[in-house]
Amino acid sequence: LFSAETTDWEVISEAARCGDVLGLLRCLAAGADINCTRSGTTALHIATRNGQTAAVEFLLLNGAKINVLDEKLNTPLHLAAAEGNTLQVCQLLKRGADKSLKNADGVTPLEIAVDGKHADIVTLFRVHTMRDEFNEEFNNPMDDTVDSVISDITRKAAVSKSSSG
Repeated sequence: LFSAETTDWEVISEAARCGDVLGLLRCLAAGADINCTRSGTTALHIATRNGQTAAVEFLLLNGAKINVLDEKLNTPLHLAAAEGNTLQVCQLLKRGADKSLKNADGVTPLEIAVDGKHADIVTLFRVHTMRDEFNEEFNNPMDDTVDSVISDITRKAAVSKSSSG
């Protein structure tokens, strides 16, 4: 899998970019570090930016650090918001990604989504925040309602992605 000419980073990053879950599994089996970086960029950054839903899920299930920062202080959530990758934003929020972190430009993922006119992602962030505030203020989970809204948005994104790709 790895040769003298290739590094963990090169093999893992290519598998993440292509959404090659089997390739990622082989990397892990060979002892590669799922969180290896180049300039702070991890496989999770790459898979998220490229809209690779299965690869993102695989990486998260296998210990990828969710709030890791690249050289521009972007988390995978910043990149998903910038690319308009609704499914990845949902995956990351569901796994507890910190939506309040600011990148080197001083902006949050929500602000990036607003600037990019990614309405579904803006809605996801706002619904997620509303749920957190409601649960905190009333000590009463609003999970069913929020899950219903999120399911509608992600279903729409999945249909849109499958019809365009």
